[in-house]
Amino acid sequence: METRQLGYFLIACQQPNHATAAKELGIAPSTLSTSLNLLEEELGIQLFRRTQQGFYPTKEARWLYSEAEVILRTMESAQTYLGADSDAPLLEISIQSSLKFFLGRLSKVLSASIGQMQIKHPEVLFTVNFQLGLEAALGRIVGKEPSEQSHNSIMIDYLEPHQVMGVDCLSICEDQWVVVSNSPIAGKQTGEELEVSTQELQSLSLILPQLPDRLRADALAYCERLHIPAPMVGDEDVGSLPRLSQTVEPFYFLVP
Repeated sequence: METRQLGYFLIACQQPNHATAAKELGIAPSTLSTSLNLLEEELGIQLFRRTQQGFYPTKEARWLYSEAEVILRTMESAQTYLGADSDAPLLEISIQSSLKFFLGRLSKVLSASIGQMQIKHPEVLFTVNFQLGLEAALGRIVGKEPSEQSHNSIMIDYLEPHQVMGVDCLSICEDQWVVVSNSPIAGKQTGEELEVSTQELQSLSLILPQLPDRLRADALAYCERLHIPAPMVGDEDVGSLPRLSQTVEPFYFLVP
């Protein structure tokens, strides 16, 4: 496994298709495909599934992304620090998140933000740990325990309104519960969104994706307040919705 392969792989996970990823990397799509195919053969796992809209990372790819991100981020930080010829002591800032849609915009935004910060602060080592719960089944490549240098943590997570009190946090966005489906739903069009009535919600077979326990409890309480049948808990996470949207079987996910 080469660091260049891992770098290509990370960008491929962040983009909706390999053509867009190749354009960002400044390489031919065939070069990217060959690199990813060789990585799959070397590891003996499937990293991407093809759909009509492009390629979507598998569960194994999400695990590898989280592991490879730590390796490459540490190497880049070391190169920046040594190149700056700085005597400043190293400071580590670890960013943790349990949000399951990390292979899309969240990871891309974090990468861009960290890149800009390291230009100004080469003495800061940024590490990103996406808590997927896959380590028990797939293992770990590197340890992720805090190092001995000065250490600070940033957590990006779901928060309920009552949890904000007394917590040093910044709200990125606030969403209500919404239904995501690959099938038409009756309702009233309001801009790009569709307002679905309580009666219409009651007629749908809702599914909850994999969410933190407290958020799942909030969803069940939400359904109970509206007298909506308790949704079934599925084994997919929010990051799987783009892939599932290409399937023929209709689904109705209740997501935050």
